[in-house]
Amino acid sequence: MAPEAVNWPVVFTMLFVIMCDALNQLVVFPFLPFMIRDQLELAPDDPKLGSLAGFAAAAYNAGQFLGAPLYGTAADRLGRKPVLLVCLMLSGLCILGFAMSSSYAISLGMRSAQGFFSGAVIVGKIVLFDVTTPATEAQVFGMIGLSFAFGYMLGPTIGGVLAQPSAQYPALFGGVALLEAHPYLLPCAATFAFSMVGLAGSLLLLPETHPRLGKGAAPSNARPLLGLDRRTPSRDSQVAGVAAELATCRPSVVLVDPLVGGDVGVRTSVNVVLSVMIFCATTAGRATVAPDARACSATFYTCAFRVCRYVETLPVWLATPVSGGGLGLSASSIGVLTAVGGFSLLLTSVSTGFLLGRFGGAYVLHLGYALNALNSAGPPLIALLLGWWAAAPPLLPVAVLVVCCCMNMASKSFAFTAVTMLSKGCVPPAVQGLALGVNQSCSSTGLALGPLACGVAYSATVGLVGPQWGAAVFFLALTLVGLGANMLVVGINSNT
Repeated sequence: MAPEAVNWPVVFTMLFVIMCDALNQLVVFPFLPFMIRDQLELAPDDPKLGSLAGFAAAAYNAGQFLGAPLYGTAADRLGRKPVLLVCLMLSGLCILGFAMSSSYAISLGMRSAQGFFSGAVIVGKIVLFDVTTPATEAQVFGMIGLSFAFGYMLGPTIGGVLAQPSAQYPALFGGVALLEAHPYLLPCAATFAFSMVGLAGSLLLLPETHPRLGKGAAPSNARPLLGLDRRTPSRDSQVAGVAAELATCRPSVVLVDPLVGGDVGVRTSVNVVLSVMIFCATTAGRATVAPDARACSATFYTCAFRVCRYVETLPVWLATPVSGGGLGLSASSIGVLTAVGGFSLLLTSVSTGFLLGRFGGAYVLHLGYALNALNSAGPPLIALLLGWWAAAPPLLPVAVLVVCCCMNMASKSFAFTAVTMLSKGCVPPAVQGLALGVNQSCSSTGLALGPLACGVAYSATVGLVGPQWGAAVFFLALTLVGLGANMLVVGINSNT
């Protein structure tokens, strides 16, 4: 029997759209500390810079947390294509507005709006689900990680190399009034151009994979978890084996209790979340009570928090002069350094599927957390060395930093993929979608709180201890906290 054909034009267009989302999110990281310095006229070693950069990094994820639940329903009611096109355009305009803003407050607002309108990645995944079959979805969805990896490589590189072009490339851009007035416009304009290519490709190559539904005609399994409809849809009731009638309750779904079996009626969303928290999967697919329920649920959050805790504190420290306890790197150097980590993400994305199939989700999750713990030891080691030597950074600390960036990206790939696989097996098939939704909500919270909390803590530590040793103390404390958080996954069944 011939293998099923894949609609590759649509698939590659959506993979490009997903890559554009990563580009728009990551392009700002290399130059954000420099941009905040310029906007607020701060000194290079000002201790407030860490917390201000943390707020800016968290703004995107906070907006994404608010907007993400809307796009699945909108794509079901209005069709995939119009929602995708609108998100690409609005998100692109927001990144341009961010680049041209001269006020820190406006930059925060634009960054939040950009995150809110970043629904293209969600709709892109839905389109991939529409155009694949059980025989082809593994092949197609396995390529999503590669799209993110390319975004992680290109985004920071573009942000670092093209920032402040009048200063970096005076022969090419010297005297260009627009770029001198807005020194961070060029990298954002480049990622906007990528988004417009994705928009044009979607407009020309993407058929509507889901016809528009009339008001009230949305399938019951597409209703939002926290929507205004206060009734449990009958279709979900039938799937879960409960009486096929609408039951009035708080926003909810129906869940058959895996411990008891049979029909238990309507469960509120709070109960469903608790059920997700107390189950983990075995290799046979049976739902069993986890040895430590809270450890299993906390993993969803800690994965996102821990891999993103360096999102802006690390660039701030890298940009801080050596005399202030940093490495004194330029925006372009920070961008290239981050891109090296993206290359490691590309490599680990290829191996993650093999490791999951060979050893199981829990082993891969342990591996991701172990790499994260080792990565955590790098920055405090470098900070201590700089504090002792008080000299220009030698080659060894930079080499250690490159290895740490690679391990951080590898841990991100292993941990996120494994925890998604585990969360899918946490509950019966009727509510697996909800389990993944809970996972995404926890991840979004960690993505927002990680850079925010660490940025504030970095500023406070540097302010209390002093610039010379503040970074060393902060990174050392963060390493100890990370090692303690590793214990959260010890209770997860290694046979999962």
